[in-house]
Amino acid sequence: MSILIFSQPVRSGKTTELMQYCDEIEKSKSLGGILMPDIDGSRKLFDISTKKLFDMECKDASAFTGSLITVGKFIFYADVFEKANVIILQAASHSDFLIIDEVGKLELDQKGFYPSVKKILNKDEFIGPAKNLLLVVRDSLYDQVVAFFEIRQHVLVSNLNEI
Repeated sequence: MSILIFSQPVRSGKTTELMQYCDEIEKSKSLGGILMPDIDGSRKLFDISTKKLFDMECKDASAFTGSLITVGKFIFYADVFEKANVIILQAASHSDFLIIDEVGKLELDQKGFYPSVKKILNKDEFIGPAKNLLLVVRDSLYDQVVAFFEIRQHVLVSNLNEI
C-alpha cells in the first residue's frame, strides 16, 4: 500500500483542494473514503463513494440528548463518527484510492476515525500495488501522527499536484 500524507496549515483549504482533486481522478480511479467540508459554516461528513452528506457538527448541544465529542471549539455527533468509520472500512475493501480527511487531535486520543485508521494501517488485505491511502494531516500535527501510528514509509505532499 502506498501511503500519502497531504499536509498544510489549519484552514488553508485542504478539503476544498481535495474535493477538486477527487472530481479529477474519479474518472480513472476507484475512490472511497470521507471528506469533512465546511458548508454554510458547519462541518459535514461527505461519503466520497455515495456522494452523501451528513451533518457532523452539533450547533446546539443543549438541545441534543445523544452522545457528543468535543475537540477545540467544535462539537460533533458521536454517531456520525461511528458511521464514518464504517464508510472508511467499507471503502478500504473496494477502492483503489482511499481518502481520510482528516487525521488529527481526536485520532491521537484514540477517538474519531482512530478505529478505522488503525485497522487500515495494520490490514494485510489492503496491501497491493494499486492501493493508495491518502491521509490529511494538519502540518502542526504531522510529526505526532506519523509517530503515533508508526507510519514509516509514506510520501508527504503539500500540494495535490505533487501526486
